[in-house]
Amino acid sequence: MLKEALQLAAKIGVAAAARDLGIHESQAYDWRNKLQQKKSSSLREAELAAEVVKLKRQLAE
Repeated sequence: MLKEALQLAAKIGVAAAARDLGIHESQAYDWRNKLQQKKSSSLREAELAAEVVKLKRQLAE
């Protein structure tokens, strides 16, 4: 339900999606914020992993 709710919110807006789904608007915003934070931390982890690989390569040289 979370994924579908967020997709709907992206199409018609968070407030309208919350109304359509019968949930509190604040809950929909909270879900969206948590997903954005998760994506942000995943991106940062990928950047750090790439940096580690680069540094290991430099160290090996």
